[in-house]
Amino acid sequence: MKIKYEDLLAMRNVFLLSIYAFVVTLVGGALGIINYYHFYEVTESPLSLGLLYFFPIVFRIFLFLVAGMVVSFMGSVNVLILIYFIGLAFDIAIYFLIPFSRETIYLLYIILTLSALTGPFYAIAVRVLIPDLVSRDMLLRANSIFNIAYRSPEIFSPFLGVC
Repeated sequence: MKIKYEDLLAMRNVFLLSIYAFVVTLVGGALGIINYYHFYEVTESPLSLGLLYFFPIVFRIFLFLVAGMVVSFMGSVNVLILIYFIGLAFDIAIYFLIPFSRETIYLLYIILTLSALTGPFYAIAVRVLIPDLVSRDMLLRANSIFNIAYRSPEIFSPFLGVC
């Protein structure tokens, strides 16, 4: 069976997206370490505690649900990449806009873990898009490799956030 160029291009797009997710996870873990050392003694306000608990989780869930709906209508991988950039910008902002102390740094690690658990919401977008990007035969042959690349952000995020 001859592999079509379009199938290879589609698989490349999917794998690049998965690699980008993994890089975002690494950046989040690195920012967590930087944050720990730079904001160690800063006191927090009740407002920042509320934001720290609820806003990041709600924002992520909303972002990934919107991604799933938009992609189902548009069917474009560019939308998913845009959603990743918005998520990355939010990750960076949350570290520098909310002051942390010794106590709240542990809440940050909890949020990183919960953020990783919102992966299934992003999976809605990926699963909607996959049939348009990849033929069934190609997907079946590459299934094990794809699952490793696709799941790596969800597997490593909690460890990078908590360790």
